[in-house]
Amino acid sequence: MSTTFPPVAAAAPAFDDFETLREMLNLAQGGFSLILASFDMPRTRASVQERLRKSFPDSNVVAIDLYEIPSDDPNTRSETVFDQMPALIARASGGRTPDLLFINGLDKLMARDVDRAVQPLNFARNRLKEENPYPVVFWISSRWMPRILEFPDLASWRSGDFRFEGDRQAVLDEAERLSRPRARFWAWIKVLLRSHGSTGSEAQRILDLLPDAEALDSPHTSRLRERLRSLQSRLGKRDASSIARPGYAPLARLTAPDHFFGRDADLSNVVRRVVHVTPRFLVVWGESGCGKSLLLSRGLVPELKQAGVLPVLITGGDQDLIATIEARLSEVNGCDLPLEQAIAKTGATVVLILDQFERFFREVVSAEQRQKVLSRLETLVYGGVSRIRLVIGIRSDELARVLEFGDRIEPLSAVKRFELRRFDKGAAKEVLLRIGESDKAAWAQDEALINAAIDDLAQETRVRPVDVRLMAAALTAGGIGTISDYRRAGGREVLLEALIERVVGGLSARLDHNSWKRLLLVFIDSPPARLSLTAEGAARRSGLTLPVTQEAVLELESAGLLRGASGKRFELSHDALVGFILAASREIQYWTRTTTQSDLSAPGWTRTAF
Repeated sequence: MSTTFPPVAAAAPAFDDFETLREMLNLAQGGFSLILASFDMPRTRASVQERLRKSFPDSNVVAIDLYEIPSDDPNTRSETVFDQMPALIARASGGRTPDLLFINGLDKLMARDVDRAVQPLNFARNRLKEENPYPVVFWISSRWMPRILEFPDLASWRSGDFRFEGDRQAVLDEAERLSRPRARFWAWIKVLLRSHGSTGSEAQRILDLLPDAEALDSPHTSRLRERLRSLQSRLGKRDASSIARPGYAPLARLTAPDHFFGRDADLSNVVRRVVHVTPRFLVVWGESGCGKSLLLSRGLVPELKQAGVLPVLITGGDQDLIATIEARLSEVNGCDLPLEQAIAKTGATVVLILDQFERFFREVVSAEQRQKVLSRLETLVYGGVSRIRLVIGIRSDELARVLEFGDRIEPLSAVKRFELRRFDKGAAKEVLLRIGESDKAAWAQDEALINAAIDDLAQETRVRPVDVRLMAAALTAGGIGTISDYRRAGGREVLLEALIERVVGGLSARLDHNSWKRLLLVFIDSPPARLSLTAEGAARRSGLTLPVTQEAVLELESAGLLRGASGKRFELSHDALVGFILAASREIQYWTRTTTQSDLSAPGWTRTAF
């Protein structure tokens, strides 16, 4: 996390040296130049970059943050650090060609694997020049600058080297001060006064300082970490958000499951097919965000119970699905029995509801193992057990996978599948109004606002149900009451991005704000699509330790941003979040394509105090 000292604590800049870099960048406008800039602490880099932004107020100054070395996995598409840069640049630049590009984070990748981090840039030097007609500044921490100069093809093209140093002593003094244990008397007084705000403030200061203390190899770094853990423990889980940005509200609560509106006809149709139609197998399918999980859990389950049917809801494709179903029936029966006997013992018609079944095909990699499970399910439905139905919920982009059931079950027969579609605009407006009325929201009184919001959400006259729920949450969280408020706030994109920022900003201080967003970004592939990852996979992609990642993904799940399958794999809650998280993470950025060109020469090393 990069932070800056208040002006009173910052060392006075060496104006002439800074001006040398500024003038070089000014002369290089409109053409490629490659500049290497080193820094001693993250706050130093942040300070210099901010000054440079202010020096080019009319230019499109773009900063990206490299955060991952692509996987070596031979089963995945080969990709390099260089390949991933373009998506980052495209999103950070707002679709416009940058006038100046800052590239951060290469030194962190070098710390993991120098060759894999730098060699692609070294080999792709010509592409770098051809594809990027603007100055490119690589920011490298001081300890890694000598290593990057060992790559001659890249280093020989540099137009200049600059070194910036911050007020190192101020950081070391602050680290020493914050690492001191507090007197027991004052600690006891704070407990009596329940002064969590003071504790949270101190924890936040340590979080902000740690990256700089680590960069300077402060001897107090380990003590700072210990104090941070102690402070977070004293805060407890409930109060942990006090050391993050204010305004926390879990997305899961803002888009409450109680908001199950607009699906009455669809629900009636599904219930009729499950209970009364001869085929005992049904696939409920639709695109991500169309509300399949809500329909099955909040709609179908209670309706089946009312009809005297026993629903057994399984969320996600568990790797040991049959054992999971048996365990659920054991809870119902109060004893362990083989699956067929367990179904018979219930004395009811059992409806197995396998939601998010696309995960089964991802998690069970072996086709042979999948066939064993699918054959067992087929035998249950069309074999000797008469009182059983099988309902599968699956995303439309994975629908063809159900063909693995085979010809006997005919999973794509017209009577065996039901498509859940987007709302038309009329239905979407009604749903948004009902959500607003149920929440007693001020914006529900303004019909013009509701019409404008739905018009903004509509794609070819239809609206994804999840977008309606997210919009309702965004209107409430943004304090929007009228159509004028809505327009002043910036409309759909700004409000929905702000909603994600609000949720991320309220997470605990386990990670800093940008690290939370970076962790969310590892669940997004390039081109943008959701990934399903274990905590171990998320740790590898993010560079976080496994214990931290395990705790963090569970917190993201409780906040409604991730959803998990049996606690093993996690993914973003739905496709709708992909774009909003990318947009709300502009300071981190997502991988994109880019390259560069240069005509400045005369490399030189300028030492600058900052």
